[in-house]
Amino acid sequence: AIILGGPLPTVEPEMVLAEIDCDGIIAGEGEHAVLGIMQNIRKGQPLFTGDISGAVFYEPDTRKIAKNPIIRIDDLDSLPFPAYHLLPKLKFYRQLRKSPSAPIVTSRGCAHNCIFCCKNVFGKKMTFRSSRNVLDEIDHLVKHYGTRQLDFLDDNFALNEKRMHDIFDGIIEKKYNLAINMQSGIRSELLEEPLLDKMKRAGVYKLAFGIESGDKEVLATCRKQINLDKARDVVRLARKKGFLLYGFFIVGLPGETEEAFERTLEYAKSLNLYVANFCMAV
Repeated sequence: AIILGGPLPTVEPEMVLAEIDCDGIIAGEGEHAVLGIMQNIRKGQPLFTGDISGAVFYEPDTRKIAKNPIIRIDDLDSLPFPAYHLLPKLKFYRQLRKSPSAPIVTSRGCAHNCIFCCKNVFGKKMTFRSSRNVLDEIDHLVKHYGTRQLDFLDDNFALNEKRMHDIFDGIIEKKYNLAINMQSGIRSELLEEPLLDKMKRAGVYKLAFGIESGDKEVLATCRKQINLDKARDVVRLARKKGFLLYGFFIVGLPGETEEAFERTLEYAKSLNLYVANFCMAV
């Protein structure tokens, strides 16, 4: 067995390998690592021969633990599109507005420092696919798989503003008539009325905001940089324009008191969201 994962475990790898009967662990991005392992299998070599990025494994001869450095994939355009032809037909995946739907990830990482978020895979470094590469995949999905809805799964799609505008402009120009779901959260401080109008023309129907708390002290403790007044204004504007609005909140963050939670609850209610999603901090 091989364990393929994202972040390095917080415990020592020796403990993980002792608890799980596996050949090794892959930390970080997996594309190049998995390809290297498959090539080793084809050649009849030990699984982790060579510079397999992020590999933590037993050396075949000594049974000592070896750890390879994690090598980030900087050129995301060099990766092929997902192998959709190996999946069940996309029409079997049902979403809210249109079908078939397909997920799309256009960037990796987040530049912010919220303490409740795991950053072991990407750190503070973000990498982006080019707008041309993203539009090529969308074109591929529409022409070859009949895709009618896109679900953007980026941690922070809006950080690169020019790239974001280029992607929406390209979608509008192609007249795909897609339903676009921004379900993973988008930073409210980056949304102004002209951008909301462009998103509407491109087919965006759902926006989700990661707000987490309505208490300023809790937000400061957690290094969540959000202006609650600005977020409220953006939500009101987006609601007037007909977007389906979701808000994400976390209960039990460091420093939260019963009074702080009540402020979060009242803030969430004041936004009049379609869904206010509360999760527990663990």
